[in-house]
Amino acid sequence: MQKEKKGKKETQTMARFNKIILKNDYLSRCARFFVTPYMNGAFNIIHCCHHRVGTAWFTRIMNAVAMKYYLPFVKRDRIDKSPLLPGAPFIYLDTHSLLDVSEITSFRGTHIIRDPRDIVISGYYYHLWTDEEWANMKFSTLLKEKPMLKSRLASLPLDAIMDMSYKEYLNKLPKEEGLLVEIKRASLGPIQIMTDWDYDNPNFLEIKYEDLLLDQEKTFRKIFFHYGFKSEAIDISTEIALSYSFKKITGRSIGEVGKKSHLRSGKVNQWEEEFSQSHIDLFKELHGSDLIKLGYEVGLDW
Repeated sequence: MQKEKKGKKETQTMARFNKIILKNDYLSRCARFFVTPYMNGAFNIIHCCHHRVGTAWFTRIMNAVAMKYYLPFVKRDRIDKSPLLPGAPFIYLDTHSLLDVSEITSFRGTHIIRDPRDIVISGYYYHLWTDEEWANMKFSTLLKEKPMLKSRLASLPLDAIMDMSYKEYLNKLPKEEGLLVEIKRASLGPIQIMTDWDYDNPNFLEIKYEDLLLDQEKTFRKIFFHYGFKSEAIDISTEIALSYSFKKITGRSIGEVGKKSHLRSGKVNQWEEEFSQSHIDLFKELHGSDLIKLGYEVGLDW
């Protein structure tokens, strides 16, 4: 817990530093003239992820790399508001992969996905305690202030729970039913967004969360090479990325559970230990073909 608090302070320091960079474009351009990560030219960098797919992890990493090379860092962490992009080059992180890149020129991007079944498990445990605003607002208030969320919450019995928040609702349900609710909610949220993504865009390097955990150094080197970084910058940026590993941030090994931690477990295939047959049946019905499309299954006999 102490390490996670330290990580939060580091993130706040990075945010203050980034404000200085954004407000002093001349200063940042001068600094980048002498300290540049790029081999040839300069690309805008875009990292797209999904809810419960390493968003906090990559925020720390991308923010730290941006600080190292005096690059503006912008994070969009709400699906209903997108900040204006700063002048090029910049590092931009979209936590929901909803950014329209059609009008952005000269960029290199990465997009990370995770087994949708593990997104459900991670989301379920996170939403039981989260302090995220939307999950703590009564549905009556939430839908009034953020009507764009109604379609993503359509699977819930909203008429019966308008005086409750999603966190309250989930905590009132037994785990068996709660996971069914989370499967249906995620189906209209992060899982739908993930399956709708354009996987043929050559500007994006596609990454699986599971492959990243298998060999972090190799994957991060591949990422920074794709961004057009020179050899020295790849070494430095990879070292930065590895300094934010799960163990170094939490003090726990991957698989060790922190019950009220944004970085709960990190383990792959958690669904195998958590899903009952009813969860498996529902998931096959909703997303059996999507698991095959995303490369997580070869058929429906799992």
